[in-house]
Amino acid sequence: MFKAVTRIWRKHYPIYWALDPVSAETRGKILSNIISLTPFTMWGAILSGLLIAGAMFTSPWRWPMLGWWLLLLVVCGTGLVSTWHQRAHPARPASPKAMARVTLNSLVFSVAWTLIPAWIFPELDPSCQMVITGLMAGMMCAGAFTLSGVPMAGTLYVWIMVSLCNWALLRTGNDWLFLLAALNVVYGGILTMGVLYAAKATNARLQSEREAERQSRMVSVLLRDFEEQTTDVLWEVNLSGRFTHVSDKLAKLLGCEPSQLQDTTLQGWFRTHCPHLDEFKQALRAGQPFRDVILPISLSQQDHWWSVSARPLFDDNGNVMGWRGVIADITEQHQAQSRLKDLSLIDPLTGIGSRTHLREALGHALELAQTKGFRSALLCVDIDNFKWINDAHSHTIGDEVLKGVAQRLHTVCPDTQLARLGGDEFAVLLTPVRHDDHAQAMSKRLLLAMKEPFKAGDHVVNIGVSIGIGLIPDHGDTIDEVLANTDLALLAAKEGGRGRVEVFAHSLGERSRRRAMIEQELKGALSARQFSLYWQPKVQTDEWRICGCEALLRWAHPTLGIISPAEFIPIAEAAGLIPAIGNWVLREACKVAARHFGNLTISVNASPAQLVRPHFMENINAALSESRLPASQLEIEITESLFIDASPVALAHLHALRDRGVRVALDDFGTGYSSLSYLRRFPFDTLKIDRSFVCELLNRPDARAIVRTIINLARTLGMNTVAEGVEEPAQLAVLQQAGCMVTQGFLIAKPMPLEDFKDLLSNWEDGHAPELGPIPQTDFAQLEALRSTQKAWSATLA
Repeated sequence: MFKAVTRIWRKHYPIYWALDPVSAETRGKILSNIISLTPFTMWGAILSGLLIAGAMFTSPWRWPMLGWWLLLLVVCGTGLVSTWHQRAHPARPASPKAMARVTLNSLVFSVAWTLIPAWIFPELDPSCQMVITGLMAGMMCAGAFTLSGVPMAGTLYVWIMVSLCNWALLRTGNDWLFLLAALNVVYGGILTMGVLYAAKATNARLQSEREAERQSRMVSVLLRDFEEQTTDVLWEVNLSGRFTHVSDKLAKLLGCEPSQLQDTTLQGWFRTHCPHLDEFKQALRAGQPFRDVILPISLSQQDHWWSVSARPLFDDNGNVMGWRGVIADITEQHQAQSRLKDLSLIDPLTGIGSRTHLREALGHALELAQTKGFRSALLCVDIDNFKWINDAHSHTIGDEVLKGVAQRLHTVCPDTQLARLGGDEFAVLLTPVRHDDHAQAMSKRLLLAMKEPFKAGDHVVNIGVSIGIGLIPDHGDTIDEVLANTDLALLAAKEGGRGRVEVFAHSLGERSRRRAMIEQELKGALSARQFSLYWQPKVQTDEWRICGCEALLRWAHPTLGIISPAEFIPIAEAAGLIPAIGNWVLREACKVAARHFGNLTISVNASPAQLVRPHFMENINAALSESRLPASQLEIEITESLFIDASPVALAHLHALRDRGVRVALDDFGTGYSSLSYLRRFPFDTLKIDRSFVCELLNRPDARAIVRTIINLARTLGMNTVAEGVEEPAQLAVLQQAGCMVTQGFLIAKPMPLEDFKDLLSNWEDGHAPELGPIPQTDFAQLEALRSTQKAWSATLA
């Protein structure tokens, strides 16, 4: 039984038996608590014993009780002396034997206090019994409270007193006192439970205090290690801002002696050395942790930048009692970032401002417009055909040209904000402008200045520029809006023929929005089956029979209506959508021609973007195979713009078409970039005379001369000619006289849907040509010029 109780006791209260340092330290603190309470218990016992002895002064037991009190006085006096000695020399840590001594002392004290009064209790009168009973109950509670830190001692003390008191009560033979004895057992149990719970609570509290102390020591060690090894500096202030922790590093950083900082507040020091404290004060007033508040510091006539982070310190009631944080000197990082920012504002090639610099300048100009009503103007300057300069001379020469343009901008537009936006685009910001014409006058000066040749190395380069103008605040309330609108003006200048100046107008914005809408709708037009093919016949004029037709793409949008190919084809090319659209046109045209057109030759337009694709011939072969259309009935029309870059891939595809048996026609001949050398390198099957020459046949002799020259040139090279845009019988007469045997145009028929074209084929009567009008006579000088041109071309071809 004793072993079982001991085992349970050791399991739940191991701290009183364990030999580890932590348990020993905890036992020492428990003994200190008991020693601090023992004097009160001893004096209480002495006074209580004196009271009992005084109550029996007239009874026969007065002398024994006086002896008992003297004995009690000796026991308590010994305890007081021992307690005084232990308080002067506290034992930390305490061993399990110290706990055993406390238990033994409690046993001696409880027996010494209770035995004699309990022995003579039945012989006393009721008044004395009442005094003894009350004092016994009080001493039992006081001893249990004092010894609650040592549950073995407290429990033993309580039950010795309960046992002796009940022995005294039961010996009286009084039934009412029997009931009191039973209640005494209940109270003893309650006190025992209180002692046990108090012991657990005391142990838990002491362990928590020790853990908190351990963590505090660890934090102190870590803080000291942090202060020694990091460049950051710790600081700590109370609620009034006075320093509560001053390290040598903090004093060195602040340029003071540690003793000087004891009477200094952090805010006071900052007010002396930092002109901008608003953000720091706001962070402190918020009472929340904050990080990386940047403060400019002036110290020892030098500028520094500090990053301050901190968190509030709270007391036990949750009130802010101070702040603890770190100060990091970020002067080098700040200076490095400033240098990087300065570099980001300068274009490394030309030395003028960058796009970032321009955005900052535009922001300032918009602010001046809003606050002071100042007007400004932004000029976007773009070099015309700069890609040709790089390709023809080299990128090194191109870079020299860019530097020269920047220098010339600086010369023509001094005291203005200059920037290179990227590539070959520059910007000039005029702030303020006296009137709107000032921007246009400056632009015209720039146009003239840029026409002067540039000397780049051993090369002399001629360039031109296009300029778009955006006015502030008329053409935008934000930076991005001003830039976008000025870019629209620049685009309009380039589309209008380059080498021009264009001022932004709101109609350009409408055109841009429509272009964006068309581009967006184009992406789903194929899958939505919004495209269709129209057909325009080609007529052999000598026999007046239909010899072929051209497939023309049409787009019927459900909300935008009929959109002209002249509008959506360039957008599709720019958006990279033309290869898919062109492939659909090719397959659909071949399929329709094979089913409905018999032996007619069909012409399909191919964009340069299609011919430079590596899979172009695969698409041609697939279209012919799926439709079973003979290759000789397919004619691919290309424009002269294909020869701008003279892509080897495109030229290889043209030869592959000829090898496959597909005919190739050069559309809009005479209006673009083709040269006789390309006609020699690639023998086309057909040259198509552009409608611009046909329209002027009746009015201009030089147009008639050019048409005759093209026809004779084609005949010399073994090519056919087709005249586009024939609308009048007199035009047809001139073409026939010049030798052009194939025509197409509104005189014959407009482009039409498939069903209408099938009806035209069914009702066509060969040989029924319209009545031709009078033929204009070419003057003698024009004929001589024509003969000279023919001789020159013949010599070139030879």
